[in-house]
Amino acid sequence: MSETGHPVTTLRRHELDTLNAHLATARSDRSLLVLLEGPLGSGRTTLLSRFTRQCGDGITVSVSALPWTSDSPYDLAEQVLDALPLPGAAGEAGRPAPSPLMLAEAFTTADRPVTVVVDDAHWTDTESLRALVTAVRRAGCGRVLVLLAADDGAADLSPAFRRLRDRHVDHTVPLRPLTSAEIRDLAHTAAGVHLSPGKARLLHEHTGGDLSSVLRILAEATPDTWRDTSRSLPVPASVHAEVHEALHRCSPAGAAAARLVSVLHEPVRYEDVRDVLGVRDPLPGLDEAVRHGLLRVVDGTARTCFRFVSPMARAAVYRSVPPAERRELHLRAAAGLDGTDAVLEHRAAAALGGDEELSAALRDRAGVHAAAGEWPTAARLFLTAAELTDGCDTRDALTIAGVDALVGSADIPAAMMHTPMLEEVRPCPSRDASLGYLDIHRGRRRAAHASLHRAVAALNPATDPAGFASVAQRLVLHSLCEWRPERLVHWAERVQETGEPGTSPVVEAWAIRTLGQAIVHGEGDGSRERLVAEIGSVSATHTQRFQMAAGWVALAMDDPVPARGLLESALPTREGDGSARISLWAEAWLARTHFVLGEWDEALRVVARASARFERYELTLLSPLLHWTAAQVHALRGDQAAAGNHLRRLDTSPEGYPIQVIPSAMCNIQCAAVRGDHEAVLRAARPLLELSESVDFHQPGFWPWHDMYADALVLAGRVEEADAFLRPHEERSALAGHRSTMAKLSAARGRIHAARGDIDQCRRAFERALELIEDIPVPYYRARIHFGHGQALRRAGKRREADAALASAREIYVSLGASVYVDQCDRELRAGGFNRPRSEDPTKLTAQEWAVTELVASGMTNREAAERLCVSVKTVQYHLTRIYAKCGVRSRSALAAKFAEA
Repeated sequence: MSETGHPVTTLRRHELDTLNAHLATARSDRSLLVLLEGPLGSGRTTLLSRFTRQCGDGITVSVSALPWTSDSPYDLAEQVLDALPLPGAAGEAGRPAPSPLMLAEAFTTADRPVTVVVDDAHWTDTESLRALVTAVRRAGCGRVLVLLAADDGAADLSPAFRRLRDRHVDHTVPLRPLTSAEIRDLAHTAAGVHLSPGKARLLHEHTGGDLSSVLRILAEATPDTWRDTSRSLPVPASVHAEVHEALHRCSPAGAAAARLVSVLHEPVRYEDVRDVLGVRDPLPGLDEAVRHGLLRVVDGTARTCFRFVSPMARAAVYRSVPPAERRELHLRAAAGLDGTDAVLEHRAAAALGGDEELSAALRDRAGVHAAAGEWPTAARLFLTAAELTDGCDTRDALTIAGVDALVGSADIPAAMMHTPMLEEVRPCPSRDASLGYLDIHRGRRRAAHASLHRAVAALNPATDPAGFASVAQRLVLHSLCEWRPERLVHWAERVQETGEPGTSPVVEAWAIRTLGQAIVHGEGDGSRERLVAEIGSVSATHTQRFQMAAGWVALAMDDPVPARGLLESALPTREGDGSARISLWAEAWLARTHFVLGEWDEALRVVARASARFERYELTLLSPLLHWTAAQVHALRGDQAAAGNHLRRLDTSPEGYPIQVIPSAMCNIQCAAVRGDHEAVLRAARPLLELSESVDFHQPGFWPWHDMYADALVLAGRVEEADAFLRPHEERSALAGHRSTMAKLSAARGRIHAARGDIDQCRRAFERALELIEDIPVPYYRARIHFGHGQALRRAGKRREADAALASAREIYVSLGASVYVDQCDRELRAGGFNRPRSEDPTKLTAQEWAVTELVASGMTNREAAERLCVSVKTVQYHLTRIYAKCGVRSRSALAAKFAEA
C-alpha cells in the first residue's frame, strides 16, 4: 500500500493537520517542541513519514532513538548532527563538541529553518534531550520545530523524558484510539468490508481501538466472520501465539490466575480471585501473570485490581480454557461472588442448554433494573434470558424487551446488531414500538411514525394500559423531535392517564410535557418552576429528566446562568450512571449555553467530551445539535478546517427530524455569515423556509436564526423582502416579551432603516436592541448588535459614531477570541479612516480604497469584497479602477505584489 493510500493518511487527518499547524507556527512565529504520543501500532511511524514528506522548504532531519543507546550520552544529538547538511564531518574541527549547546549552535548556522523528527523518543538519552530543549529555547524566531514521537504507554520511560514531557513540551498531540465510525471507514477502505455499526462497535471493544490490531483482524477474518450474528470475533494468530507463550512461561498458579481473571468481569479484585480460586494467597500467581505481560495492575483504585493488557489478550486466554474447565470456573464464580447480577450471569455462562428457571430469574432481575432506568444492565439480562428459554413467545417478548432497553440506554449499534432477531419476531404492537423507538434515535422520521402509529392503533388502553403508556411515551419523544409541541402534550397526557404512577414512562412524559407547554406558552406559564419543583420529589434516576428539561427552558427564556447549573447537574458523574440519552441531550444544550454566555473554550470542551460518546452510541438524532455549537465557534475563530469537521456531522435531509434539520441549517447560516457570504446564508436558510410551511418552530428563544436571514436579505439588496419576513416574528416576540429575540430582530430592523436612508430610525432601533439585553449575559449577541450598528452608521457617513460602535464590538470579540470579526472590525475602522496602517500612503489611497485593496490583494473576488464591505459590486469596481491608476498597476496580481511590498 502506498503511503498516500495508507489508512493513517485519512484516519489521522486531524493529527496531521495539527502537526502542520505547529510547523507553520514554528516557521513564522516561534520555535516549538511538540510531543506526538501514541502506542505501538497506533500509526505513529507512518504519520511521521507522511508529515516529513510534506515539510517543504527548510531542513528536515528524521532520526530514531534506540533502547540500547539510551545510556549513551549525546547519541541521538550526534545522529541529528550527522544528518544536518552543515560544514564539518564527524571528527573534523568544524563539528561542535558534545555539549548542551551543540544543537543550538548547529541550528543557528543553518541557512534555513530546521525540523527535527525523533521517533521512539522515549528511548532518547538524557543529554540529547537537554540539548534538544536548549536548541528550541535558544533558537531565533521561526527557526526550529522539534517533533518527538513517543509511546505513551511504555513502562520504561526515563525520569528525564518524564520531566521533559511535564515541563518543557509546548504542545502534545495524542494519537487516540480509533472510534467505531473510524473502524467502519477503515474496514471499507483497507479491506473492502462493509461493517454494520454493531460489528464495528464489537471490533472496537475487541481491539480497544488499536489501529494495528484492527488491521490484523481485517486481514485474517473471512467473510463469514462479518455475517455471523454472534458477539464473537477472531483473535489474530500472532496474539494467540504471544498469549500461548506467556501462559507456557507461567507456573500452574500463574496460569490458573490468568484463566480465572478471563472469566470474571474486569477490573477483577484481588479478593475475588482469592475467594473463587480457593487459595489463601493468589498474589504470587497474579504477579507472574503481570510479569509475563498478560495482566496489569489497575491504578487509581483503593483495592488491588487487575485487568488484561488488552481485550484481545483476555479473549485469547478465555478461549484457551477447555469447555469443562470454563464451566467449572463460572460455577465457582457464581458460588463465590456477591451480587445477584454477577451470580446470575455466571450461572448463565455455565449453562449447557435451556434453563427456564434461570431464564425467569434473569427476566425478573432485568425488570428491576428497567424500572430504575438502568437500561444497559436490563438489556444484558433480558437478552441473556432470551437465550435460555425454549418458549417461542417468551423468547420473542424477552428479545423485544432487550432491544428496547438497548435503545433506552442509547446504545444504537448494539440495538441494530439485534435488529435481525427482532424482525423475526411475530408482528405485534410491542415489536412495532421497539422498532419505532430505534428509528427515532437513528433519525428515521417516516419509519418511526409508521411503526409507532401502527402499534398504538393496535392497543386498547383499557385492557393493556401499561403497553399503551409505553407506546404513547415513544410518541411523546417522536413529537418532540418533529417539533410538534401540541401533539407532545397530548401524548404525554395519555401516558399519565394510562401508565403506572412513578414508572419511567410516566415520569419522563411529565418532564417532557412541561417542556412542551413551555414551547407553546413561553415563560409565563411557570413551566420552569414546575420542573425545578419536581426535581426534589422524584427518584435520583428520574431527577436527570427534570434537570435537563428545566435547563433547556431556562436557556430558551434568556436565563443562561441557571441553565448552565441545571444542565451540568443532569450529567452523570460516572459512566453508566443515569440515562445516557438524557445526558446526551443535556450536553448538547450545555455546550450551547456556554456559547451564549461567551464561555467558548468550555463549550468546545463539552463538545469534545460528548463527541466520543456520540460516536460510540452513533446517536444520529442528536449529532447536529451538538456539532452546531462547535462549528460556529471554530468558524468565528477562523479555524475553517475544524469548523468543516463539525459541519460534516450536520443533516439537512428532508427525511430527517426537524430537531436535526433546524440546528443543521442554522449552523450553515451562521458559518456562512461569518465568511461574509450573504448568498450562502440565503441558500442555507432554504430548508428552514421549506420546513416553515408545515412546522411552527418560530417560538421565541428556541431556534434563533431570523435576524441573520433578514440581515442577509438586506445586504443582498432585498430590503422589502427582509421587511415582510421580519414583521410576524417581531410581533410574536413582542407578544411573548422575549427580550433577546426582540433585541436581535430590532437590530435587523435597524439595518432595514439604514438601507432606506432613515438613519434616525436606524439609530433608535439599534439603541433599543442594546437596552433590551442590557442585563442579560449574552456577550456575542451584544457584539453583533454593536457591529451591525457600526456598519450601518459607517455607510451613512456617521464615522465618529460608527467608530465608537465598532470599537465596542471589537472589544467583546477580542474577549471571545472571535478573530474573524476582530479583523472585520479593524477593516471597517480603517475603511472609515480610523486606525490607518502606517504603511499606507494617505496621499494616494483613501480609507475605502485601502480597504478594497486589502481584500482584493488577499485573493477575494469583487463580489466577495463587496459583501465583506457591505457595498455594491459596482462600487468595488469603481474603487479598483482608481486604485490601479494611483498605484500604477494593471492587474489584481500586480496589485497584490505591490500591496505585499507596502
